[in-house]
Amino acid sequence: MVNLKKRVYTHVASTIASDLNRLWKNDWDIDSIIVSGGGSIPLAEFLISSVEGNVIPITQEH
Repeated sequence: MVNLKKRVYTHVASTIASDLNRLWKNDWDIDSIIVSGGGSIPLAEFLISSVEGNVIPITQEH
C-alpha cells in the first residue's frame, strides 16, 4: 500500500509541475507556491523536487 501511495503522489506532483511549467513558462517570478487542504502535506514533499521556488504546505491547527 505504501508503494501505491508513493506512485500516486509522484504522478500527481509530476502532473502539477508539468502544468505549472507550461502555464507559467514566461512568468517564473513567483517565489513560493502554497498548497493546502487534504493531502497537501505529503504532496508538498513530492512537489519540492519538481517545481522551481518554495513549496509551502499550510496545515490547519485545531
